[in-house]
Amino acid sequence: MSEKELLSQHDWRRLARTVQSGNCVLVLGPGVAVEPGKEPRTPLTALLARSISDELEESDISAAPDTLAHVAQVYLHQPDRDRVDLELAVADFYEHYKDQTTSLHTELAALPFTLCVTTTPDAFLANAFRQVGKQPLVEYYNYRKERNVRLPEPDAARPVLFSLYGSIEDLDSLVLTESDLLDFLVNVINKTPPLPSLLTARFGDPDISFLFLGFGFHRWYVRILLHVLQAHGHRARSLALEDPGFFADPRHSEMAVFYGREHLIGFRKLSWRDFVTELRQNHEALVGQGVAAPPEPPPEAPLLFLCHAHEDKSAVARLAEQLQALGLRVWLDKQDLRGGDEWDRLIPAVLQKAAYVIVVESPRLQRRVESYVYKEIRIALERQQRFAPGFRYIIPVSLEECGGIDELKQLHAVDISSAAGIRTLVDAINDDWTRRNVAPEMGG
Repeated sequence: MSEKELLSQHDWRRLARTVQSGNCVLVLGPGVAVEPGKEPRTPLTALLARSISDELEESDISAAPDTLAHVAQVYLHQPDRDRVDLELAVADFYEHYKDQTTSLHTELAALPFTLCVTTTPDAFLANAFRQVGKQPLVEYYNYRKERNVRLPEPDAARPVLFSLYGSIEDLDSLVLTESDLLDFLVNVINKTPPLPSLLTARFGDPDISFLFLGFGFHRWYVRILLHVLQAHGHRARSLALEDPGFFADPRHSEMAVFYGREHLIGFRKLSWRDFVTELRQNHEALVGQGVAAPPEPPPEAPLLFLCHAHEDKSAVARLAEQLQALGLRVWLDKQDLRGGDEWDRLIPAVLQKAAYVIVVESPRLQRRVESYVYKEIRIALERQQRFAPGFRYIIPVSLEECGGIDELKQLHAVDISSAAGIRTLVDAINDDWTRRNVAPEMGG
């Protein structure tokens, strides 16, 4: 069986459609960032480890000479070396590659990924995005201090590229040594500092799938990291392409079973460059055929107003799509009018027109001290008083576990973190809507 045949035509079409819909997060591991134009294609992290090891005793690093975290840890144990020396060595190494990219990254950049996560500080994907005419927002996590990063809703023309292990522009943020890695995991777990809400929302979204390239699933800490990011319990299948070393590992079958069951991740032994080329061809064929839009809800369907914090915009947009696919009409402030005079004029009219107000509760909303959401809720509460007992107008829903808003404590909140929860919400609305429409007749 050829490598291409390890994915069926259905699998190719399904993956291309998922990428096109914006529901696939690209995750690049250290194996993907290789020295451009050189054979064999050695990862930059291995080259950096070798470069640093030139200053060390060979006996100190013989266990893992190509593993950067190990070599960097040994480097810091030298009597005449410290963290600043290590950071300067890393900065000097990556300076040579700052304007370069690879053919693999260029192929990936041509696809409509909206959120990309990388675990290396090279600029290969950012440069590739710019080469194909896109405007990436490049951000990073600093596990040592709070940066208050607020990532906007990305799209294919303006993708978000997030460096999980720090940036070469902020050397103190880089996860380099084994000790750094442990501190990174502890701080991510404790949310000190927290990762950006867009990132955690996407990783925790059960309908999001992932494409992992060279991520290194054989490393012990990956299980912890994916668990902390809540990248488990997903309904959507994900795909991981690893290097031959992963499949040669005696434990690879055990790892494949674990990730397959806990995360719905399937592993394939494919040439990364051939895979990405094939994926791009399948995507172009899909776009050429056109992707059928879901049918419009009937005009007699109830209109829902989704009341939410701006930080939850991405998750709420996907909720709107799911509700519309289930036959309900949705009003969403796609023009971002909140905060201006025009929104002040529109609020009463929109809420009067809506059959239901869905308040999307989340930790992000709870942290808001001032927001137009609270004004919308208070106007909606006034209208709720005009409904007869037993009929619903305001329906709180929760994206994830949170305490809820004090003003709505008396109302039952629907958990919509799963497909079953969304179905429960739709059923409750349809039932209430039906009772509303027969209520005058029942009253005589």
